[in-house]
Amino acid sequence: MLRARDLAEAQSTQKTALSKFLDNIIANIPSCVIVEDAITREILLVNDRTQQLFGLSKSLIVNKRPHECMSPELSDYFNNLADVALRSEGMHEREQLLMTASGERILHTRAHRD
Repeated sequence: MLRARDLAEAQSTQKTALSKFLDNIIANIPSCVIVEDAITREILLVNDRTQQLFGLSKSLIVNKRPHECMSPELSDYFNNLADVALRSEGMHEREQLLMTASGERILHTRAHRD
């Protein structure tokens, strides 16, 4: 019994370390990263670049749907892209000039379902 508990704790520690490592990598990707729940459409994860582009802290984005934390124009853009990605397989790309907290930007986005 004790050995099984030790193994479980070791695996848990390894998973925690791996999760922190991956979070650090994602946080420092120079492009925006947004991970959204396919069913609820809640935003599960954003990186630092996303926070800069939208001018919002992670706490104001995560666990919200795009229409709850973005302008209607940005929300529509991301919702339409997610709709296309959910309906069909493969990588879906879109490019559009949009107003962000950093001013007008051409957003070149890619989406796919997992």
